Amino acid sequence: MSISGSKSQRMDEFFENINAWSNTKRMLAFAIVILLIAAVFYFLSFRPRQEKISQLENQLMSSENRLGVLKNKASQLDKFTKELAEAERSFKLAMQALPDKKEIPSLLANVSQSGHDAGLEFLLFEPKPEQLKNFYAEIPVQMQLKGGYHDVGHFFEAVAGLPRIVNIRDITIAPKKAGEPLVTSCKAVTYKFIETRPEESGKAKKKK
Repeated sequence: MSISGSKSQRMDEFFENINAWSNTKRMLAFAIVILLIAAVFYFLSFRPRQEKISQLENQLMSSENRLGVLKNKASQLDKFTKELAEAERSFKLAMQALPDKKEIPSLLANVSQSGHDAGLEFLLFEPKPEQLKNFYAEIPVQMQLKGGYHDVGHFFEAVAGLPRIVNIRDITIAPKKAGEPLVTSCKAVTYKFIETRPEESGKAKKKK
């Protein structure tokens, strides 16, 4: 007898035995087979897929949370970028109003010319030493002017209209004597930007 014939005979005997089983026994065997197939499907196919889906859901949730954080940071970055741009614009405007070192002599000449144009006589026009501050220096000029009250007012107005910042401080007006014009003492102060603070400059020199 061949091998294939033997197998066929065994299969026939197996099915004959099954046919000989009672209906209850056959239903129980069928149920066991279904359960075995379901178990194999669950452990080999369904469960791995569910784990993969759960893993993808967790990754999606994590990505959504990270996206929310990045969007929040991006909105803050836009805000800070606008504030920085506004600060830079204000700084540039302020810098345009501060004369550089080369412009100081011409600026002082403009102040003096404004006094002459207003009809005033300069009794004193004395530039004082620079006074170093945090990031700028004050350049004061002590002045003494002779002229009428309205002339002094026109002079102050002209100085205020100069393209560079010039402040008038410490104004004193001597009592008018009979037949003589007023004598006004004041200090004109302009400013110069300093890129390096005085103490930082001193430290750098000491290191050298």
